[in-house]
Amino acid sequence: MIREHRLSFTVPILNTSPRYYIRVVSESWLHAESFYAISFHNLALPEIFHILCHTDNNVLLGAPTGSGNI
Repeated sequence: MIREHRLSFTVPILNTSPRYYIRVVSESWLHAESFYAISFHNLALPEIFHILCHTDNNVLLGAPTGSGNI
């Protein structure tokens, strides 16, 4: 029987690495683990795409150096 589990947690962003790796390991089941690579490349673009392309709203977009091409 497979039961779905949801896990919610916060990971502090301590450096400016373009990718974080998260590994989730079960303490109860052998070989029950998951590995996730989370990319921070162009993170702002999906959030503002609709506003920039489909509206006539004014937009001020600021991003730090190294945050990708916008």
